[in-house]
Amino acid sequence: MKNKIIVFLFYIFFFVPLLAENLNIQSLNITVDKETKITIFKNQVSARDEKNNQLLTEFAEYNKDLKLFKTVGKTTFLTSEGFIIKGEDIIFDNNKNYIKSDRPAIIQDLEKNEIYLDSFEYSTLDSFFKSAGNIKVIDSKNNKYNFSQIYIDEKKKEIVGTD
Repeated sequence: MKNKIIVFLFYIFFFVPLLAENLNIQSLNITVDKETKITIFKNQVSARDEKNNQLLTEFAEYNKDLKLFKTVGKTTFLTSEGFIIKGEDIIFDNNKNYIKSDRPAIIQDLEKNEIYLDSFEYSTLDSFFKSAGNIKVIDSKNNKYNFSQIYIDEKKKEIVGTD
């Protein structure tokens, strides 16, 4: 009987995904820094919110008090509407319902257009991107456009850019 309890506890702590305030985080290696109360995830990290937005990376940290999930290094972000974002050092703020990065990123939309950004912010509530800076759009026919601001509404499937 004692062995069954130990096996059950082992299973709970090492194989069940960590649920972090409506954020499901999975990883091969999970450690907790007891001083800072930050959970560290390494190797095949996947974080998915209740709207089915997903971040994939190799290293991330989660601060339970602030409800902040931060990736370090290369990250792929898949939106619930099917857009693919490739970037680095992405922050998933589950308190304020946004995902953002101050690092360069590339968005690929459903029509295979590529949008190169200096930084971005994405509202998980509205499925809405916004970015300012040097923005380059290369459409599926290889036409190139430059903007200083861009707004992407995934639900309406609209992209609005300004010079």
